[in-house]
Amino acid sequence: MTVFRTLAVAGVTAALTMTLLPGIAAAAAPPPPSAGATFVSVTPKRLLDTRNTRKVGAEDYVRLDLKSVVPANTTAVVFNLTGTNPTDTTTVRATPTLAGEASGASNLNLRPGETRANLVTVAIGRADWAGGVYLTNHTGSVDLIADLAGYYVDDNSGSRYTSISPLRVRDTRDSSPLGPNGTISVDLSNVLPSTAKAVTFNLTGVSPTAATVITAWPHGTAQPTVSNLNLVPGDIRPNLVTVAVGPDRVVDLNNLAGSVDLIVDVAGYYATDRGDAFFTLSPTRATDSRTGPSFGPGESRVVDLSPWLPSSAKAVVYNLTATNTTWSTFVTAYPAGTSVPNASNLNLVAGQTASNLAVTQLGAGGQLALRNNAGRVDLITDVAGYFGPAPTPCTGTCWYAFGRNDYGQLGDGTATTYRSRGAGQVPGLTAVKQVAGSMDAGYALRQDGTVWAVGRTGETNALSPQPTQIRGLDNVASITGGYRGGFAVKGDGTVWRWDNAMTASQVGGLSDVTQVSGTSVTHLALRRDGSVWKWSDLDNAPAPVQMPGRIISVATDSSSYFVIRDDHTLWAWGSNYGGELGVGSDASNVDQPTQVVGIDSVTKVAVSRNESTYAVKSDGTLWAWGSVFLSGQDYPSGGSYRFSTPKQVPTLSNVVDVAGGGWNYALAQTADGAVWGWGSLSFADALKTPDMQPTQKPSKVPGLDGLHVSGIAAGGYQVYLLANS
Repeated sequence: MTVFRTLAVAGVTAALTMTLLPGIAAAAAPPPPSAGATFVSVTPKRLLDTRNTRKVGAEDYVRLDLKSVVPANTTAVVFNLTGTNPTDTTTVRATPTLAGEASGASNLNLRPGETRANLVTVAIGRADWAGGVYLTNHTGSVDLIADLAGYYVDDNSGSRYTSISPLRVRDTRDSSPLGPNGTISVDLSNVLPSTAKAVTFNLTGVSPTAATVITAWPHGTAQPTVSNLNLVPGDIRPNLVTVAVGPDRVVDLNNLAGSVDLIVDVAGYYATDRGDAFFTLSPTRATDSRTGPSFGPGESRVVDLSPWLPSSAKAVVYNLTATNTTWSTFVTAYPAGTSVPNASNLNLVAGQTASNLAVTQLGAGGQLALRNNAGRVDLITDVAGYFGPAPTPCTGTCWYAFGRNDYGQLGDGTATTYRSRGAGQVPGLTAVKQVAGSMDAGYALRQDGTVWAVGRTGETNALSPQPTQIRGLDNVASITGGYRGGFAVKGDGTVWRWDNAMTASQVGGLSDVTQVSGTSVTHLALRRDGSVWKWSDLDNAPAPVQMPGRIISVATDSSSYFVIRDDHTLWAWGSNYGGELGVGSDASNVDQPTQVVGIDSVTKVAVSRNESTYAVKSDGTLWAWGSVFLSGQDYPSGGSYRFSTPKQVPTLSNVVDVAGGGWNYALAQTADGAVWGWGSLSFADALKTPDMQPTQKPSKVPGLDGLHVSGIAAGGYQVYLLANS
C-alpha cells in the first residue's frame, strides 16, 4: 500500500475557488515536451544607461522592463552588459526575479574604476516578474549599461544554433592594427551558410594604445550607439558577441580611439534551416575549482555537465569566471576529447578576476574541456542554458508534472525561476512504476528498479532539469519523497536514502521493510511483521514503537504520526496543534497511538505539514480534518479554524488516492483517472498554472484529456502524475 505525504510548512491562509481562466477549455490534452526556443536577432539597441540617471548601490538593483521590447512568448534575452565607474570591488548578476537567487552565479566582476563588458543570456521573468530582468550590484556603487542583441522565443519563428569548434577567422596582428575610428569588415561567407541570421564569436582586443570601445554590427547598416568591448591602454580583453548578419554574411567592427589589434574566434551561428533550439536554465553554478585543486600551467581538465544537461545537448551557454590567477595567462574552452584549438575565451593578468560568456560545443557524453595556459588559476562555470534537439516523448506509462519550475523540477529540460506550467510530460523515461515528490524535486521509479530525479539534486549546489539516475539504487520496490531527498525500499527489504544529493546510502538497523514514510527529521518504517519503527536524524537509530495491533500502512509529517491497523481503523499520535490527529482532543500533543474518531474502513492516509490530514475509505469517500482552509469543503465563518474530527469532503466520490500538498495544496485521484486539486490562493503555487488557480473545494485539474492517471504525488511547488497516454 502506497501512502503519500506532504511537505508544506505550517501556517495557511484562506483559500478561494480554483476555476479555469477565461478562454481556456477544460478538455485539453497535455502539450508535447518543449521543443526549445529559437533566436531572433535585432540591430543592437541600448536598453539602459544609468549614467543618465543614478548609480546602482550596494545590494541594489535596476530592472530592465522588456515587455514593450520583446514578444510575450520570449523565454530569454541576450544583451551586452557593461559596468563602469565602480567604487568598490564588486559583482553584478542578471536574474529573472529577485527571489530564490542563491546559486552564487555572477555575470560581471569589477575592480574599482574599471569598465568591463560581458554578454549575458538570461531567462526573462514570468508570472509576477513578467517581462523583467533584474541587474543586482553586490558592493559599492556602479553604473550599468545594457545593449540588446536578441531574444529567444518559444516557437519556430526564429533561428536555431549550430555550434562549431572555435575557429579563428581574423587576427589583425597578422596585418596591421585598427586605427582611431577605424572600421574593418569581417567576411564570414566561407563559415556561415546563406541562411544564417546571426553569428556568435569571441572578440578579443589586444594592446590598445588608448582607452577605447569596440562596436560590432551587421555590414551595410548604420553603426549603432552601443559597445561590445571596453579597453584600456595595454589591455588584452575578450568578450563574446552575438550579432545579426545580412545576406552578405559580413560583420563590421569599429574602434573608437587609438589603435588596437582585434581577434575574432567564431563559436557558432544561427540559421533558419538547421541547428538546435535553446533550452533556458536558471543561473546555475555548475563547477568551481576553488573547492578543489586549481588549474595548473598547461593543464586541461574535463568538466562533466551531465547532471544539468541531457545527453542530447550539443552546446552549452555559460559564464566562465577566472580568479586567483598567479600569472598572465589565457583560458580556452573546447569540446572534450578534441584537440585544443587556436582560440581563447579569457585573457588574464596576475591577480585578476574576470568573466566572459561562452558558448561551447560539447564533446562525447556532454563534456566540456577547459585549458589554462600559464601559472595557476581557479575557474568557475555558471550555466545559463544549452542547445540541443527536442527530447524524445515517452509512450506507455509515463511521468507528468505541472507547477513551478525554478529548479527544473518539471523535468522538461528547462529551469526558469517562477515559471509555472500546466501539465506536461517528463520526457526521456519509459516504463515508470511510481512517482514521488520532495520540496524542489521529483522522483520516478522505473520497472527495472532504478530511480531517477529531476529538480534540485544538490549535485554541487545544482539542479537536474531532465531525469538523472540516482546512484546506488537498484532492485527498488517503492519510493517516497522526503523534505529534500527521499527514501527507497529495495526488494530485499532494506531501506536506502538520499538527501539533496544523487547518491543513496543504506539506513542501518532496518530489515524486512515494506514501506517508509520520511520527512525532514523523523521517519517511520513498516516491517513485514506489522511492526512500526521510528528514528530521527538528530539523535537515534531505528527503534520499535508500541502499536495497538498489526499495522498495514504508516504516514508522518515529522511531528504527527498515523498508522492503519489491519482492521482498517486509523490511529494517530504526536503534534495536534491544528487538530490534525483527528482524535477529538484539543490537546496540543498526544503521546500514545489513539484511534481517530468517526472513521473506519480506511485504505489510504496522507498527512500534511500544514496541519491537515486526509483519508480515503473503501467506499471511495474522502475525509479531511485539521486546518479548515485545506479541508476541501466549506468552512465556518467566524468559527473555529480547525476540524478536530474527520469531515467528509462532500463533492468527491470514487476516490482511490490522495496526496497532501507540498506547499498548501492537496490532490485526489478518482477511479476514472481524473485528478482534483484544492489549496490556498496565496501559497498554492503548484496550482497557479496558465489554465487554473487554487480552490477551496476540489476542482478538476485541466489539461489531462486523453490520459488515464494511475498515481499522484505532491512536491513543494509542483505536482507529479503517473499516467498512460
